[in-house]
Amino acid sequence: MSSQVRFRRRGISVAWMQHYTSTAPT
Repeated sequence: MSSQVRFRRRGISVAWMQHYTSTAPT
């Protein structure tokens, strides 16, 4: 279960970063 939680957390982090970069001004 720990592995799944870690993977899920990583996926969320990536999605958050992508969203932040997408909304961030260029």
